[in-house]
Amino acid sequence: MVYAHSTKAGAFTRIALMGMHIPVIYNPHGWAFNMAQSQSKKKELAYRLIEKAQIPFTKKVVCISEAEMQSVIKNKICSKEKLSIITNGVDIDYIQSAPKLSRKELGIPENAVVIGQIGRLSPQKAPDIFVKMATLVKKEIPHAFFVMVGDGELRDKIWKLIKSKHLEDSFLITGWVENPTIYLKNMDVATLLSRWEGFGLAIAEYMCAGVPLVATNVDAIPYVVSNGVDGILVEKDDFE
Repeated sequence: MVYAHSTKAGAFTRIALMGMHIPVIYNPHGWAFNMAQSQSKKKELAYRLIEKAQIPFTKKVVCISEAEMQSVIKNKICSKEKLSIITNGVDIDYIQSAPKLSRKELGIPENAVVIGQIGRLSPQKAPDIFVKMATLVKKEIPHAFFVMVGDGELRDKIWKLIKSKHLEDSFLITGWVENPTIYLKNMDVATLLSRWEGFGLAIAEYMCAGVPLVATNVDAIPYVVSNGVDGILVEKDDFE
């Protein structure tokens, strides 16, 4: 049996094993056609056709959320009988017992209201919306400080945007870190402003650490976050 994780691996695996009668368990971890919606209709259609064409060579499809399963049913990729849900999980003991470094050690002002986001600096995670949000928050809370935990292809572009807003003294971009929990435990509010999301692992970590959160009302996020109970949900790209 072969387990294939993500769209590209899933495609290559099933093509390579055609005619070999080896069972394939496929875990897309976020459907590519949902991601392509923000790029072009042609890409979205192409990904849907690729996924549908390979279902006959797939023993089981493992979805990471109810939203991911409903998406594949809605797009008529495969029958419900081939689908199972195994949600993502976090190490509760590790997050709750992880050491907390001081703000001084992390380069964060001691008395700031710290608003942060854990995630890649990529179009999916909408770091540009985080910066636009920060511009408005800074006007209302002068001692606000913003932390972006992660790295990615948009880093240089985002830093230029931060400088254009004259916020460089109120921002920290950490780059890749082994243990984002040390930053999470110093946040007063955490965000995940994704434009699409198969699950949203960071928000489970936020809740586990007891940090108030704001997230976007897209895909799987409302299945993970009960609006007004676990956190506040806002519409995609609505930085106000």
